[in-house]
Order: sequence, then C-alpha cells, then structure tokens
Amino acid sequence: MDVKQLTPAEITSLWNSYVTNSMTLWATRYFINNTQDVELQPHLEYMVDMAIFEIEQSRIYLEDANHPLPQKFDEQDVNVNAPAIYSDNLILLIKIALCKNALNVYSLSLSTSTRPDIRQFYEVCLNKTSQLFNRLTDLLIKKGLHHPEFYIPTPTQIEKVSKQSVSWLVGLLNVVHLFQTKSCN
Repeated sequence: MDVKQLTPAEITSLWNSYVTNSMTLWATRYFINNTQDVELQPHLEYMVDMAIFEIEQSRIYLEDANHPLPQKFDEQDVNVNAPAIYSDNLILLIKIALCKNALNVYSLSLSTSTRPDIRQFYEVCLNKTSQLFNRLTDLLIKKGLHHPEFYIPTPTQIEKVSKQSVSWLVGLLNVVHLFQTKSCN
C-alpha cells in the first residue's frame, strides 16, 4: 500500500476539519429538528451535506497516511430531539458567525497545504463556504437582522495636516459619533 505523507500543517488542518465538521453535523441536525423558519431550513440541510462531505474526505486523507482518527462528535454528544433553546434568528446569526470563522480556517488550510489534492479539497471547502455565507447573509438582510447601514461622507477635496494640532481630529470624532448614533438606533 502506498502511504501518502502529510505535512504537520496538513495533519492539523485535516484533524480540525474532521472534528469541527462532526460537531457541526450534529449541532445542525439539532437545529433542523427545531427550526420553524422555512427559508433557513434548506441552508441547514445544505450544511449537513457539506459537513458529511468534509468529514469523509478528511477521514480518507488521514487514513491513507496511516494517521489515527481523532474522536469525533456523534449522536451521543447531541440530543437532536431536545426542545429548542435558540430562536431561528439566533440560529441564523450563529451559522453566519461560524461561516466567517470557517472562511478564515479554510483559507489558512489551503495556504499551508502542499499536497495538490489537499489544496484542492480546501479550495472546494472555501468555495462552498463562501457561497453559503453569501446565501445566509442575503437571508439575514432580508430578515432585517444585518448591521445598520452607515456611510462615511465622501470628501470633496484632499486635506493635508499642515501643523500639529488636535483640530484634524474633529472630523474623525464626527465620524465616530455618526457611527455610534447609527449603531445605537
């Protein structure tokens, strides 16, 4: 049997993918059993499919390199039939936050891997997660749960600081005040 060597960075990434996606799989199954939001439901089901794919692919890479598998989460760790403790809106916010984190992790995993097949795997993970993030963000905006929009006024001319004083801070303080006012409303 041809053993395919893994670098330490690849082992770390694959272990992380294996464990994290096994947790995601069971937590998302719990969310699916409890959500009432028909618009969120298909996104959650897609997340289950993504997690299963990533668990399986990580397992294959680790086993091909004769590495032991970490202990993954399973049905003993999450009671998917437990009553809901999160609102559908909170589930959406949690999943968006997790997508943001996954984008960072997959980018790092891609950029630290040397084997072409593992880089391709993380490229697929990155693309799928990016698409999911965009769909969840669109749903968040549709539901009115996004951060309040604010804009910084476009300057009409370039100004350079000609002498040291605190007067140039006035514009910055106005922007900060505008941000605080908008985010509190």
